Amino acid sequence: MNPLLYIIRRTLINSIKELKRKPGVLILYLFLIVMCGLFLVLSFIPKEPTLMEADPAVYGMIVSGVILFMVYSSVSKSIKSGTSFFRMADVNLAFPAPISPKKMLLYGFLKQIWVSLLGVFVLIWQIPNLRNYYEIKGSGVFVLFFSFVVLLFFLQLLGLLIYSWTSRSTSVRSRASKGWNFLLGLFGLAILVKLMELKDLSAALRAVLHSKAFETIPVIGWFKTISMEPLLGPSPRFYLAVALLVAATVLLMVVFFYQKSDYYEDVLANTEQKEALFAAKRSGKAIRNGNESLIKRRQIKGLTFRSGAAAIFSRQMLEYRKRGFFLIDRSTVVLAVFGFAAQYYLPNNDLTLLLMFSLYYLFLMSFQGSWARELEKPYVYLMPAHSGAKLFYATLADLVKAGLDGVVLFGFAAGFLHANPALAVLCAVGFVTYSAAFTYSDVLFRRLFGPLHGKVAMFFLRIFLLLILIVPGVVIGLVARYATGLEGLAADFTFVGSMIAWNLLLVGGIFALAKGIFDRLEMK
Repeated sequence: MNPLLYIIRRTLINSIKELKRKPGVLILYLFLIVMCGLFLVLSFIPKEPTLMEADPAVYGMIVSGVILFMVYSSVSKSIKSGTSFFRMADVNLAFPAPISPKKMLLYGFLKQIWVSLLGVFVLIWQIPNLRNYYEIKGSGVFVLFFSFVVLLFFLQLLGLLIYSWTSRSTSVRSRASKGWNFLLGLFGLAILVKLMELKDLSAALRAVLHSKAFETIPVIGWFKTISMEPLLGPSPRFYLAVALLVAATVLLMVVFFYQKSDYYEDVLANTEQKEALFAAKRSGKAIRNGNESLIKRRQIKGLTFRSGAAAIFSRQMLEYRKRGFFLIDRSTVVLAVFGFAAQYYLPNNDLTLLLMFSLYYLFLMSFQGSWARELEKPYVYLMPAHSGAKLFYATLADLVKAGLDGVVLFGFAAGFLHANPALAVLCAVGFVTYSAAFTYSDVLFRRLFGPLHGKVAMFFLRIFLLLILIVPGVVIGLVARYATGLEGLAADFTFVGSMIAWNLLLVGGIFALAKGIFDRLEMK
């Protein structure tokens, strides 16, 4: 085990040495560490009495939804393509070494624990906000951290075991996928039956997700019970869930250890897909199952290409048409569902609140912009066009896609809420301006820092960006709303219009600073 521990130690030391040659990134990391420490300290400070007390049932439904999504997506991915703790460097260096496969698996677990701990920082940002609405003590914060880390680790371990079972043949994989989707269908059917009985989606979700039957579901119900402890306090069910979870984790490890020791072949294929996925993410490409060639593309005819820098936009639109029906894809369908669900969860049928909620979606989608692919194409740098024109046309397809998504989201919401159509259009415009702010900020970060030291740094930069973009615009909108003394629809128009004006100024400034990114090939 000593050679493997040496690799982990050496990798950490080399990463620190690399930071010495990148003082800007080092300062960024120090800033992130200080801010994470500040949020962590705020998480454990005793809460002052407040009037903002939310319904614990809402917290339970949110927790249940997150756990369901993580478990379902992880198991589905494991059935289709598996998972891996390792990188290709491990495959080339450590796999051929005279080291026990069991020790190699333990080495992979140690690496995965570190990745899981990094994932905890995502939760840190939400703890102070949760404590504003719920009676969560310092010990409850620790329980949330513990459950989140264990869930991430457990799903990785379960994914390895599931793939080792289902990778034997295509028929086994197909049956496993159908069986897993059938279980999801049964869960959806239970919600549908409750919805028909109660005639209220929120009440139906509450009845199903807070039922005793749900808490008895293996893994999902156990984690839900543990995550509710910060609000409800320790109980026999909590200790039982912890004991069952520990026993299940140990059982999975024992089964994996003694099932077979030659798991290298399974892990190798998954590791190759993982490396392809990392490479695709760095270049902003879409990828499925670790293989870009698996994306279905249609033959398209009759598209007239523009000349000059506008040819970049034409080519990107052609790619969109090859992958699906114009710009409509899975994200568009998800936003249509959100627009439909707005009638159940949106307070006072307020579209301006939906605009605020949609910023979380934009934050997540900002990691998947297609513009970054242009950085790897040498001919873009050789085009006889201004760098600003190249940047505009390289990002135009993403902005057009954001416009369609905004129209779908607020169009569906306005239709089911019977809201003012003009306000829905204005909110869609605000949606696009925020999308532009995220996109061009990403361009500016790449120009200032180049390829960052790691995806973790980029993730936290996006979090700070979210705060920087939201706070000034919302403050300006609120000031304009209440300073004018307007009410009702006129106040909503003033609020959204002020935010749009701020976003346009912000986007213009960021664009001016970032437009030189296509002047130097080294910027990619």
